[in-house]
Amino acid sequence: MQSSETSYIEILNHEYSSEILDWRNDKITRKNSINENFIDKNDHDLWLKSKIESNETILLMHFYNNEPCALIKLDNINRGKYGISININPKFRGKKLSSPIINQSLHYLVKSQDLDEILVHASIKPFNTPSIKSFERSGFIKIENKNSNELLLFSKKLSKVKKILFLGYSQKETKLINFLKGYSYEVVHKDTKLERDGLAGYDFIVSYGYRHIITENQLSFCKQPPINLHISYLPYNRGAHPNFWAYYENTPHGVTIHRIDKGIDTGPILLQKKIDLDENISFRVSYHQLRSEIEKLFMNNVDNLIFSTLKPFNNSFPGSFHLVKDLPKNVNWDLNIKQFNRLSS
Repeated sequence: MQSSETSYIEILNHEYSSEILDWRNDKITRKNSINENFIDKNDHDLWLKSKIESNETILLMHFYNNEPCALIKLDNINRGKYGISININPKFRGKKLSSPIINQSLHYLVKSQDLDEILVHASIKPFNTPSIKSFERSGFIKIENKNSNELLLFSKKLSKVKKILFLGYSQKETKLINFLKGYSYEVVHKDTKLERDGLAGYDFIVSYGYRHIITENQLSFCKQPPINLHISYLPYNRGAHPNFWAYYENTPHGVTIHRIDKGIDTGPILLQKKIDLDENISFRVSYHQLRSEIEKLFMNNVDNLIFSTLKPFNNSFPGSFHLVKDLPKNVNWDLNIKQFNRLSS
């Protein structure tokens, strides 16, 4: 889904019964389904009625530009464990909507259920590559299928988030703290060096402008990997003053949200965006523009980040790293790069 203005989700009712049957009986859909048989209308109506009335199944109809585009079925296997399947409108096949649809459904599930953790399983035929890739993009991983040799099994753990630790910039310095509070999360802010167990007891941890190293030992106390917001196109310009070095070394400008590991800005990337910046603006203005871009990236993807419904990746190019002491001593943050180069030559 590209924006909240063009996509939404509803609990299914009988209104869309004929559309679902048409999608289900599509030739490609049947080939990829566990049950490949053509479905009779009477059988379909009985099946749909039983699922709508069931307390063990959630049916979510997804819409794109006000048109029904996919049905997600979530079956309660037992407490804390669900099965998921997707039936997409053939008209929307190939438009890269499957992963966002899966993500929205997972977010709905974890928010609507009174469970701290939910395990979701997807059974997929081995040759159904598009479906496999869609679920992998949503953070599912392949596991052993002990019940079938003919189906691949993919799994995703969802965790309820109530308490968030926000490291770095204060409420006056970033809009993200109030943004998270607007979702009714309890947000604790810290900018000082943490104790050994300082990351314990939080459901989700965000680092943004935090000036202290998070140690591998501290990371061992986390329920899920913390994320860091860094104003560079990683792995270019890891470390200090990335907006300066992107200009100075002619590397890409950008913003990156990544998981924190034991290195400095080396963790797997979750979201990334290249940013075109004018060389005639000052270093200070470029810093604030990048800050604005990364905050928008975070806010536009907040559920995916909080519930980890993204596939981490790493770029293959070597990148660069800079310490605070590497910064030239004559940098004036109100100069643009052309002015700085003239003064430095």
